[in-house]
Amino acid sequence: MAARFFQGFGVSPASTVGMAVDTLPQRTKSLPFLNLHPLPGLKHPPLHASLTRFLLTFQLPVIPIAVLGYSFTWYWWVMSVITMVPSAYAEYSPLIQGLLFLGLLVGTLVAEVSCSGALSDRLVGVLARRNGGVRVPEMRLWGVSAGIQIGNTVITSYIVDAYPLQSTSVIIFYAVFLNLSAFANPFFIAQWESSAGWTWTFTTQALVVLVAGTGVLISLQVFGGRLRASAKEPGWVNAEFDS
Repeated sequence: MAARFFQGFGVSPASTVGMAVDTLPQRTKSLPFLNLHPLPGLKHPPLHASLTRFLLTFQLPVIPIAVLGYSFTWYWWVMSVITMVPSAYAEYSPLIQGLLFLGLLVGTLVAEVSCSGALSDRLVGVLARRNGGVRVPEMRLWGVSAGIQIGNTVITSYIVDAYPLQSTSVIIFYAVFLNLSAFANPFFIAQWESSAGWTWTFTTQALVVLVAGTGVLISLQVFGGRLRASAKEPGWVNAEFDS
């Protein structure tokens, strides 16, 4: 029946198949190590899209709250510790000062392996079953974590779960402000320690993390769902979803 339909217009079915094949994008898996040409089958956004999408991410309230809250109430304390360890043990040689970082390295590795992504996935699975099989991004927010470094896993998994189709943009947003907070810290931490002393410098930082950092996470836990529901749906998606 289809053949008679096409023949009625003077077009053979075989030629229509060829037309359909010709219009499909020519996909490939053979790419050079350094590729400067557009990838076939993918829509390529204009050059300014990276900046505009970064700015538009501010319209998704849970993203700036989570990222800026973590970066400027929590993560900068991590950099304070790393920056000030040599000054705290100035009487030791540079070799010994370097060895003092082994404890931080081992602790970070243990926390990442045993208390990071795999554990987070298991906890979310348990919480989803308790919630009738419904999984929400706020399940990624922990009340207690193993060390301050684990906050990276908590925040990144939360923002990606909140906007999985825009994961590239939200991770870029996260990386920019995380590095800004790390960049700013060394400019004032040494002067702060010189004027206030070791005890009050780091006690104050601990109180900031305890009060402000915990407040950010509690706010997201309580209001995150409503904030996401009230936000405008992003007008873009990752390249892999836009082909």
